This record gives sequence, C-alpha cells and structure tokens, in this order.
Amino acid sequence: VYDILPDIIECGFDMLNLGQPDVNGIERVGKEFGGKICFVAPVNYQTTSLTGTVEEIDDEARRTVESFGRFNGGLIALLIYYKTMGMSEENYRATLDSFRKYGRYRRTP
Repeated sequence: VYDILPDIIECGFDMLNLGQPDVNGIERVGKEFGGKICFVAPVNYQTTSLTGTVEEIDDEARRTVESFGRFNGGLIALLIYYKTMGMSEENYRATLDSFRKYGRYRRTP
C-alpha cells in the first residue's frame, strides 16, 4: 500500500483502512502521509492483538495514535473482538484500554 498511497490521496480518498498498520511501518506511514488522509487502524489484527502481550499491544496502540492521531481527525482507532480468530478477552481489553489511554475519542451513538 505504501507505494500507491500518494495516488490514493491524489484521487481524493478521505480515509484508508489499514488492517495491518505495521506492515508498512506505522511511524514511516504517519511521517509521510499523516494529515493527508484519515487512517482507520487497529492494533494489527493478525499478529499483535491476537498473540501479543499486554505490553506489546500498548506499545503498538501508542505508536498508532502518535503517528496517525496527532493530525486532528487523522485516525479512527478500530477495535473488533476477533474471538473467532483467537483473540483473548484480555487482549481485547488491553487494546481498548490502550487506545483510550493514548487518544481522545468521541463515542458515536
């Protein structure tokens, strides 16, 4: 996705869902494209949120918010309970708590 992000932005897309935000480097993508498009991003739902420790989840959530969320509307933190994929309740709660800790979010009704 990294190589075509300039084209996606130039085409006028407002947001991009990055299901695995760290594949292209959270900090790298945020530095290059933050503020130009809104990212919809979870803690990586194929690795960290499934098998990571609470500390690893917290670190990735922090890096995601710092890299994408500093641009007033540049991040929609995505959290889905992937129980069918093996996500534990503990990791779900850790992800929720970490996004709440590092970001300021408004809940939609």
